[in-house]
Amino acid sequence: MKRFCWLFLLFIIPNLIHAQAKRALNLIEKLKYDQAEELLLKSINNDSISAGEKYVYSILLFTEDYYHTDIDSAYYYSLSAIEDFKKSDVKTLEKLEKDEITMDSLTSHKNRIEHFTYETVRKENTEEAYQDYLDKYSASLLTDSVIHYRNKTAFDNVSEINNWESYEKFMQKYPESDQYSEAKTRYEELIYNYKTRDGKLASYEAFLLDFPETPFREEIEESIFKISTGSHATEDYLAFINKHPGSQLVKLSASRIYHIARTNNNMDSYSGIVYKYLDKDSLENLENLEKSFLFPIKEDVEYKLMKENGDQLFDNGFNNIPEEYKCGNITESVLLAFEEDNTSRILNRAGTQIYADTDINGIKDLGYGYVLFTKGKKSGIVSMTGEIILPATAEEVRILQGQYIAYRENDLWGITCVNGIDLLEPQYFNIDEYSSLIQVFDQPEQFTLINPETLDPLIDKEQVNFNFQYDDAEILPNDLFLTYSGDKQGILTKDLKMAVPEEEQELIQIDKGLLIESKDGFRFISTKIDINPSIVWDDMDFNSGWISLKGKNGWVLVSLLEEKILDEYIDSIRLLNQHLAIANKSGIRSIYFKNGSNINLRKESNLEIISSPPAEDTPQSFYALIKGKNSKWLLDANGDTLLVDYFTEARAFGEEYLVVSGRNGSGLFDSKGNLLLKPEYDGIANYKDGGVTILNNGKLGFYRLSDKTFIPPIYLKSIRSYNKFLFIAYLDKGYGLISNKDESVLDFEFDDIDYFNDSLAWVKREGFWHLLDFRNSSYLQENVTGYSSPQNTSEDYLYFQTSEGKGVLNRKIGTVISATFKDIINVGSTDSPVFMAIKYIEEADYYIVVYYDNKGNMFYRQAYPAEFYINLTCEK
Repeated sequence: MKRFCWLFLLFIIPNLIHAQAKRALNLIEKLKYDQAEELLLKSINNDSISAGEKYVYSILLFTEDYYHTDIDSAYYYSLSAIEDFKKSDVKTLEKLEKDEITMDSLTSHKNRIEHFTYETVRKENTEEAYQDYLDKYSASLLTDSVIHYRNKTAFDNVSEINNWESYEKFMQKYPESDQYSEAKTRYEELIYNYKTRDGKLASYEAFLLDFPETPFREEIEESIFKISTGSHATEDYLAFINKHPGSQLVKLSASRIYHIARTNNNMDSYSGIVYKYLDKDSLENLENLEKSFLFPIKEDVEYKLMKENGDQLFDNGFNNIPEEYKCGNITESVLLAFEEDNTSRILNRAGTQIYADTDINGIKDLGYGYVLFTKGKKSGIVSMTGEIILPATAEEVRILQGQYIAYRENDLWGITCVNGIDLLEPQYFNIDEYSSLIQVFDQPEQFTLINPETLDPLIDKEQVNFNFQYDDAEILPNDLFLTYSGDKQGILTKDLKMAVPEEEQELIQIDKGLLIESKDGFRFISTKIDINPSIVWDDMDFNSGWISLKGKNGWVLVSLLEEKILDEYIDSIRLLNQHLAIANKSGIRSIYFKNGSNINLRKESNLEIISSPPAEDTPQSFYALIKGKNSKWLLDANGDTLLVDYFTEARAFGEEYLVVSGRNGSGLFDSKGNLLLKPEYDGIANYKDGGVTILNNGKLGFYRLSDKTFIPPIYLKSIRSYNKFLFIAYLDKGYGLISNKDESVLDFEFDDIDYFNDSLAWVKREGFWHLLDFRNSSYLQENVTGYSSPQNTSEDYLYFQTSEGKGVLNRKIGTVISATFKDIINVGSTDSPVFMAIKYIEEADYYIVVYYDNKGNMFYRQAYPAEFYINLTCEK
């Protein structure tokens, strides 16, 4: 838009305006702009209200070829002319209107200036130009448009900078702009990314504290959750719940606490927090469902999983199940089933799907909420709540102390955590649990020992340096570890502190203390026994009952059982066993007993140790036999005298018996020296089940101290226990039963006898076994060719075989299943079996399968063609 030239002015302005304005116009016409300006300013300055002069002066200032042209001043005088016009009296207004100076003409001139400046600013198109226009042309009708373009240009500018500071300034300057919402969105995202760019827990927590209304709250809480609970420790989940009670991840935290607590059997400690966020009835129902074993049946083309009471677990069946499930006694809390479309479903006992994928061929509940799944030869981990923790890319997976996950890829080991954050890349030779610690191998014989807390900083991207200083280690009691580093040994605690610093020494952990052997000698450290740990001893000896230490002034004898020093300044000590020791002090020999007492030996006396033969289930007993010139003493391990001058030989059996031999034969005493059987028998031997065999004149008898059972030696073979009160004995015609009072219960006429229960006995005659009720001489089963205990089944149950087939007996209730089946398999548990009994119909090539509970009640049966039956049973 072009500005005015003076010819145009002459055209649009009438001739009849008042004198000063008209003279000014004449001067303008003659291009005498300075004289016109001087005239107009003089008139304007002399007259407070001069609408016409200001109007003409505005026109002059708006004239394009005037060298003093000033658009802003032109606009100012146009506005001032309008204001003066409004203030003019009626007479002046009439004169102005006569000269055609009206509000419309003044406004039109003002608008022309505004439009001209607007077009100029639009061409310049800068935030500063638009703002300058708004500052100077606030009365313009175009301010809305200018504001729009100003805001847009400012937003474009900050978009090029694109940092949170620029958007923040934009929002502060232009809170009413159309771009405010977009600026706010970008600002919130950029400041969130900037403030948390290091990915550290502290940054996320600080940001949430500073910006509680951030739209990224859920994302931030998820990041906080991933880092703060990556250790999979209960206390960390509790801390998250306390800090973020409104987070959608609180329920997941409670669920993980639940699974950890169940694995650790301390659910009572956390039931309050668990049931606050999880449905108690649903969890208790799930736990009840997990108590029952399961077994499969096949109905038509579907496998169905049944509970031990015969009820179906799920409403639906499955196209197939893992092969091992077909063996029955399914105790897993997590189940795997296969659908027809090749989908593998991992389910809990309530039927809730944990995870589904194709080609899963195996699963295992690892505890702590971790489920291992395999696809081919590769393994992965899914949580009980369905999150994929580790995809099926690992060759092997291990849970470390219930918290972290070690995995092997390309034969190297790494560690990840429950929230999928990799802590150690797979670059280590081996990683595994080592008692309460974790063993990380850098090389085959070079490792470090760490605990789960060592790994915690790695979740938050902190640096952790490992010192692979150990080449061997041993697990000691009380969560201690003997470490080897070359020639150095030390003792490490589970908190990774050196209880004994590594030095060139040998450490020996014994009961009640620690022996340390170094080049300087021996030290003994104990928290139970009052011995100065700084003393260096010249020599030592020890066993499970004693420790002897040699110092400058002789030997010291320490009782580990009594936890005290028994004697000092001893010349020599021999530790005979864990109960007895002999010492020589100043020429006097003394025997020390396990209770700390001792007796002195005469110079001419000899000492012999009597001990019972080692037995797996019976502790050894020890006695001291002291032989003098003309007498003998037999003392127990407490130093109490049992026998004196009564015997030529003594032997010990178990904890109960002493067999002594004298001139008249062998007799039996208890461990306190009380006479049980006079020394008049040819021999006493064969300690078993608390009793001994008596031999006399080629015949055999039996004695048992616990109930004073005595069976005289009149039988031809060793007497066998039938039960606590009955025995199997043998005379000329065969085997029979006698009571513990040597009374006949069953005649001696059988080839063999075996235990069934306290009233029924297996008796063998002419090659067949018969089940005889010896209370009334009646037979429950006859002509049995054999019997056996079923695998993985209570001892109360027996399979038995006749010419008709196989059956099941129970020692308490008798016949459970008649002997009419080709085969019988227990698909239930050991204590509550479910028997799958199978008949084969050869003519039809069909199998009849019948299911019985543990009492013999039938609850399901089905006929299968031979090709279906093959898929019904497991390969065991």
